Amino acid sequence: MSPKRTKPAMRSNFSEKAEPQGYVTNFSKCLTVSSLTPTTETHLSKSILEIATIVKITLPPVVAFYLNVLRIIGLFGCVCATCQSPQYVEVGGSAVLKCDFDVNTYNVYWYKNVSDSIPLIRFEKGNVPPISGSGFVDASYTIDQKGSLIIFDVTKSEEGTYKVLSYSITSGISETHLVVVYAHATCEEEFPLINYCKGQNTCLVDFDSFQRLSCSFGCTEPAVELRWYIKHEGYKETIVVNDTEESDGTLTIHISSIEINKYIREPLTQLVCEARGAAIGTRVLKSSIFIDNSDGWQSNGGNTKYYQINSRAILSCGENTEPSTFIWEKITGNKTEVFMFHDGERQHLLIENSQWYATERSTLVVKQVDITSEGIYRCKFYDGENYGAYEITLIVLVSPSPPFLLVDGCPQNTQPCIVNINKNISYFNLTCKVYEVYPQLTLHIENNSHKDWNFGVIHTLPMEETIDTLSVRLLCFSYLSLSAVMRTYS
Repeated sequence: MSPKRTKPAMRSNFSEKAEPQGYVTNFSKCLTVSSLTPTTETHLSKSILEIATIVKITLPPVVAFYLNVLRIIGLFGCVCATCQSPQYVEVGGSAVLKCDFDVNTYNVYWYKNVSDSIPLIRFEKGNVPPISGSGFVDASYTIDQKGSLIIFDVTKSEEGTYKVLSYSITSGISETHLVVVYAHATCEEEFPLINYCKGQNTCLVDFDSFQRLSCSFGCTEPAVELRWYIKHEGYKETIVVNDTEESDGTLTIHISSIEINKYIREPLTQLVCEARGAAIGTRVLKSSIFIDNSDGWQSNGGNTKYYQINSRAILSCGENTEPSTFIWEKITGNKTEVFMFHDGERQHLLIENSQWYATERSTLVVKQVDITSEGIYRCKFYDGENYGAYEITLIVLVSPSPPFLLVDGCPQNTQPCIVNINKNISYFNLTCKVYEVYPQLTLHIENNSHKDWNFGVIHTLPMEETIDTLSVRLLCFSYLSLSAVMRTYS
């Protein structure tokens, strides 16, 4: 039923004389009358219909409807409250049918159908509790401080046209609003899909390999809108898209490489595909693709770093810089791989490897260095002003095992030794070795004798990356004291 206080208050006001200027003023302020759908007079509340019959003008129904409303406005003023229509709710979750009433000023009555006479739920200031009705009793609905209807568990049955009666406690004016509600299935999509991103919401692509760019979103019911824009520092640049298609409930927009070329003006460009619309409620879902134009980065130098195998390597992204956006790539021979980048908000690993991570200050950390860690690491960064590139050559060191030279006839230690040579032989081969060392070493024999003995290196024999062997032929002597010295490999 309509609120009992509505009719008496309005009838008492009706007896008052309406001022002509009040009609114009109130009409200009009122927003809800123009939002009412002029289909049938049953869209008005019972109380307003009763008052409207006082204005006895024989006119077509639609004209009479608006004249009645305007006459009421002129006599009583305007409620000046609104409800959005249409509104969309997602099955399986909670939802808010938005209206804009101040419950300190209004009593609000929600009806499930236009023809209903008993409210589903009501808010009446001064009552204890202020909220009542069957929808409140079974804990399916409630009303918030703006008079909006909160649905706790949306089902398909929520779809339809709701009637909302607002009653002003201060002026005694009541007004009816219609809210058309559409219920749709839950959208499972978490973000738009960009064709280069392989199911991820962020990716990086080299400019030279870039061709046609597409973005798709699978929830098109009841409605969804896709758009492309370029994210710059402090503003967005919209890309006009004319190539759009919809198939099997999926909306796709395309941009050709020719069109994109018009917008690529920096070494690193972020393109964002954005989805919004009734199908996803109030959410705005985004995916980004970063286009790397490798020719545009300015070299900031570099250095070489040595790390023992199994140690932790720490590689800085340049000198005196802490960029928020950066790319780490590794160069091995003629092959360049981008394995990590940071988009200013979060880090993305393009090559899954638990041994790598970057700090918030763009420093690359290799948790445990091995032989495969060796190579050139390039950090490309944007610090808000400049696009720079910094290279670090990482060399892995493997200590000898055992950790000293092995010389024929000498004990296995680091002390000098004496090798006795039979004076009756014309020459003698002396071999020194080092095992399991990386990178390959250069071994050297030094003559520590005061005499100018004649000796020479016959050959150096590398053994499968980890063994270096040096043979020396000693000529024309009967006794010689040698010490083999291995030059420091680091």
